[in-house]
Parts: sequence; structure tokens; C-alpha cells
Amino acid sequence: MSQIDNDLLPLWYKEEKYPLFPIRRADADMLLFNCVWDVAIAYDYVNFFSSVTTPNFRLKDIKLEDISLLLVFPGDDPTNSYVPPILGMPYFVGVYGVDYGPFDLEEDDLPSLYYCFRPEWALDGSGDIIYNNIGGSDNGLPSNPDNSAELQQAIRRLLDFLREHPADTGSWVERLNLSLRMLAKQANPFHILHNAGLYDIDALWTLLLQAGLAGKELLAVSTLVTRQLHRYAMRVVNVDNPYRRKQ
Repeated sequence: MSQIDNDLLPLWYKEEKYPLFPIRRADADMLLFNCVWDVAIAYDYVNFFSSVTTPNFRLKDIKLEDISLLLVFPGDDPTNSYVPPILGMPYFVGVYGVDYGPFDLEEDDLPSLYYCFRPEWALDGSGDIIYNNIGGSDNGLPSNPDNSAELQQAIRRLLDFLREHPADTGSWVERLNLSLRMLAKQANPFHILHNAGLYDIDALWTLLLQAGLAGKELLAVSTLVTRQLHRYAMRVVNVDNPYRRKQ
């Protein structure tokens, strides 16, 4: 195993009351981790675009009103149904707003997705992330409902599955049980996402597949947990973001 495989996730959120389980970079979706970071700490769209690289977009291109900058998992958005190519992206950063033309008389239009930014690794080997604008769509704002209860139910179902199908999953049972307690106590939501597996839940699915547990039951529980993690992440980053409120 190489040294980079043993390197741990470099946390931008500080540990508080509850411990944060170490996550290996090799197990994590580092693109998602950095994308969440970029959106979460940006207190508005101007700050976001001043902090990231957008090779095919300039900030002055935005001529909208009622602007929102949101993290979206299109496949798990409870509000909108997307079409390709947006549907094919695991996640994106969306700029939503209303474009009032010079002859618009009514100003009651709802914001829609005007710019969709796909995070990608730069091809120069720098390890940097770039955000490519692939255009917008007619989709409106996601509703971002509070799905804390649904996430707890999904985690409990996963723990039931792990009890019924014993396998070597390392510290995952402890992590998931701690995540339940954190959800009940309304702990720092970014810490909950960390421990519950937003960035590295695929490592657990890999362990279960290696243990020979492939099948419809695992597919059902993994789909449920992943969907609720994504919806919780959208709620946390877009609505209940303690880091954005501090700006």
C-alpha cells in the first residue's frame, strides 16, 4: 500500500464534542469533498467564483436577480426531474436566478437553473479542481427538505442489514451508531455527514461485496442510504449551513 493510500482526509471543519472517524483519502470521493468545501464556505456566489477556477465562464456573465448558489445531487433531488447531460452528473453546483429582460413587466417569475457547473479534476496534473459550465435548464430550485428522520431510518436499516449479515466492516458499525446519536442531538451537520459516510460510503459497499453479500437486498439498502445522505447534504450545505451563517 502506498503512502498516499494511508493519507487521511484533510479536514476543514474542526472536531468538537463528537469524534470524527479518520477517513483515508484513497477511500474518499475527494472531488465531492472539495466541492462541498467550496460551496459551504462561500457566503455568496461572488465569493465562490472568486475562489474557484471556471475556465469557460466569467463572473460578469451573470446578469440575474434573486440569485442562489446551491449544491445539487440531480439523481436524488426530491423536487426536480433532470435530463441528460445534467442527470448523468453525480453532483453539480447550480446558479439559480431570474433573468428579467428589458420588456418584462411582471416580476413574479421563479428562479431557475441558469448555470450548471460540473466539478472536474484539472488535466494538468496539479490536483486542482475546475468548474466547467455546461449550461442551464428549465429546472427550478430544489426544495431541500429536512430529511433528518429519513436519514436516521436509512442508517437503522443499514445497521439491521449488518447485524443480519455479519462481515468484517472495520469501524463502520461504530461510526453509524455514533451518527444516529449525533442526529438525535442535532450535532454539527457537517460532522454527521463525515461520520455517516457522505465521502466514503462506497468503501463500505466494497467491503460487503468482497464478503459475498452482493444481491438485491444490499442494492436496496445502499441505494436508500446514499439517497438520504445526498439529500441531507443538500439540506446542510444549502440551508442549515453554520459556516455560511458566520460570514
